[in-house]
Formats: sequence, structure tokens, C-alpha cells
Amino acid sequence: MKNGLPCLSLLGLALLGGCVPPPSLIDQQRQYEQDVEAQARQLHAATDDLFEAAMASGMAIVVTTTVNLDSQKYNFENNDDSVRFEKLRTGTAVWRNSANPRRILYVGNNMKAEKIGVHGSHYQTVFGRTLYQIYIVEPGHYDLVGSLYNSPRTTTPNPQANRDIAPSPLGKVTLVEKEFSEFDRGQRWQDPQYQTDTVNQNYCAAVRVVSGECVSWGTSSYDVTRQTSAGGWVADINERKVASVEAHSELKKAFASFDVAPGEAIVVDGFYPEAPNVGFEEKDCRRVANDKLDCELSALYMVRIPTGLQEFRGASDPSKYGYMKMSKALANLQYRPVKLNAKPIKDESIWGETYVLKR
Repeated sequence: MKNGLPCLSLLGLALLGGCVPPPSLIDQQRQYEQDVEAQARQLHAATDDLFEAAMASGMAIVVTTTVNLDSQKYNFENNDDSVRFEKLRTGTAVWRNSANPRRILYVGNNMKAEKIGVHGSHYQTVFGRTLYQIYIVEPGHYDLVGSLYNSPRTTTPNPQANRDIAPSPLGKVTLVEKEFSEFDRGQRWQDPQYQTDTVNQNYCAAVRVVSGECVSWGTSSYDVTRQTSAGGWVADINERKVASVEAHSELKKAFASFDVAPGEAIVVDGFYPEAPNVGFEEKDCRRVANDKLDCELSALYMVRIPTGLQEFRGASDPSKYGYMKMSKALANLQYRPVKLNAKPIKDESIWGETYVLKR
């Protein structure tokens, strides 16, 4: 002790070593939660500021549509529902700026900017079965040039090797072989479970006659068996892998297109690739890697998710969630019709009208 300060050497005075107890687990958890909340607030504020800065710098805002994943009901103990959910979750339309091909919009339930970066949506909201996604974009001309999705319970073709395949004027689809987990649920009989423990016990082997003091000790042991669980039927879950295909289509001509000028905020109809949405012949496929094939497209199908200003205004305004600058940037939102090269066809889809673009 020096000058009444215990536990403080010169080094300890600098580092407070040994004098400050470590934080408790409860305090550490509370600090972690506070840090997460602070990061969320920072991201929220940065996103809101981004819309104000984007409009001031001559960028544009595009609002477009896809299917609302949450508008459907799923039983995830049912493999059929898990497959349906995976197709909906991953279904994505791809728009590209014709003057700057690096400027891409990925429109789909799995495509948020916080997850995939600048090509994703910065905000999304729902109205009925429609999901609205909001993008900050470079002004210009945008073409709908492809789609991607996962398709469980799907296998790839088995084309002949070393064939000459003529390129399609429409484009191609790349099929990547994957696996998808399904789960078989049932019951199995389990016999009663027992556990045997060995108990060690000390005993006095020799006693001093005069004092009664134990002068020698021995050890004996014996087993005790107890039941740990009763017999009966128990849940049984087994994972099973099934074939799956990740389909990436890329068009040489636009399925649809729109234009947006600097400072504009527009809403356009979106498109959803309802799997399977690609048409090709096995003879037009070639294996390009151990797990990958390229197939020349004969057709591409997309479901149009129509919208309008009234429908979008029916969704929750961003200001409701504190995005005041984003709401202001959308104040002059206008509907912009898309130019369609694809043609409508008769098809049964719960999401909208199906269109096709052929070679």
C-alpha cells in the first residue's frame, strides 16, 4: 500500500491490472445487445441519408415488384412446402444498365443491399401479395436480361460430349448442380434406457482396541443401475439429400426495359421467374465443369407483377419507420410503363400473367 492506494504498483496504476474485476456474463450480454442496437441505428440513419445524398447528386430511385414470400403459408415439417419456399425465396429478376453493365438490380426476396451490396434493395415493403423493393440507381436505360433461382428435386440433362452447338440468339442458361436437404419425420420405438454408476465406499479395516481409533482403511465398490428414460415411441428425424439445380439465365436481348432520368423516382412493374422458367433442348447443352452445364435458350418465361401508384401508396410509408428522407425522396414518385419484348401466354400462376420471350 502506498498513500492509501492498495493494489496499485506503477504498472498496475497504468493498467489497473488486478484491481478491476472482469465484467459479469450478464453485463457482457447487455453490452453486446447495446452494441447491436447502436449498429442498427447507425445503419438506419445511413440508409436514410443515402437517399437524400443520392437525389442531390443526380442519381435516381426505382421501385419495383416481386412476389411477397410472406403472403403464403408454409409447413416446414412438410418437404413439399420446403421446396416451394426455396423456389420462392431465391427467385430473382436481373435488370442491367445498358450503358454501364456493372450497374445491376437484383430483384427478389433474398436480395437486400445489406446482404449483397449496392445491387440489392435498400428498403422493402409489402401490399397484399406484392413485395415492393426500392433501389438507388444510376440514371439510364435498364433491360431485364435474366433470372436466377434454386430448384430442388431437379436434375440436369446428360448431353453427349464433344458436340458442336450453335449459339442461341436468345441467350443461355447455366445450370449448377447442388444438393438440397429434406427431412424424413416419423417415430421409432426406444427401449428403456439405463445407466450404471460405480459407487466407491471407504470402510475401517482395523481398529485400535484401547482407543477405538481406526488405524487402517479399505475401499469397496459396487454398481448401482438406474433408469434414465422410459421406453416408448419417440420422434425420429433423418436428413436426406436430394438433387437441386441453381439456374442462371442470361439474355442477349431484353425481356423488358425502362428508362429513368437523373433525380427521378419511378415505380415499374416487376417480373418473377416462376421455376422452371427456362426452355431448352438437351442437345443444346454442354458440360463446362464437373458440376455445371451451359444450355442454349429457346425461351424464357417470367410472371409479370403489375403495380401502380395507388397500390404502392397502400403499403406502409417509409416515414412510419423513421425513414423521413427516403419518404421525401419518394414524394414525387411516378409510374413508368415498361417496354415489353416478351409476349403474354395462357398459363396458370397465382402471381400474375406469364410472358415469354422466344429465340
